[in-house]
Amino acid sequence: MPYSSFEKNIEDMGLLAKFVYAQNFSQLEKNLPNTYKVEYFNSNYSSGFAGALLRDKNSGNYIIAFRGTDELVDSLSWIGENTPQYQDAKNFVFDMIIKYGIDKSNLTITGHSLGGILTAQIASELHLKGYAYNPFGANLLSYKRYKKYANVINDWANKNIYTISYQDEGLINGDILSNLITNLIGSHLGKFIPILGKNVGLDGHDIDALNNAIKEHKDII
Repeated sequence: MPYSSFEKNIEDMGLLAKFVYAQNFSQLEKNLPNTYKVEYFNSNYSSGFAGALLRDKNSGNYIIAFRGTDELVDSLSWIGENTPQYQDAKNFVFDMIIKYGIDKSNLTITGHSLGGILTAQIASELHLKGYAYNPFGANLLSYKRYKKYANVINDWANKNIYTISYQDEGLINGDILSNLITNLIGSHLGKFIPILGKNVGLDGHDIDALNNAIKEHKDII
């Protein structure tokens, strides 16, 4: 079955969410598919934030990828309305829009784990398209700054923000962060897309496990 543009976006954005874990500009550039160009990369933030601006050579559209973390405990420690990385991520987006003259309609955000939390938060706040991979559902609409505009944000998110979550038949149902823990104490924003894969235990949180499952099941997304 041929790709739809939506299926391609889910696979591509997942790969970009992986590649932003690179240690430097050169490594990111080396790993990136030829259809994308690295415009900017910065990981020198005291908060630990790292982000990259990428350009699709075919469409001319831009993607901002937020680096996440593989440590589940660290991911939970960044949850809240004013986390150390939130302001850095928001400023990064504003800086890239201004520096490269980007129209917001041509910009998409992606990220995994903590990067996915930031994706949902920044994309909902700035009305951008977003793909969040295995993030914790951080109850964003309960945040003080969003409550007044909850209906507007929720409507935008349902049409433009996607949470892609690894699922299996194991005890913790795939990714513990976007499934079990979110079901207990959180709530996702936007459209939730479960991706079924093999029972890999805690490795279900890993971006590689999710990307492999997406590749195997892309025709049913």
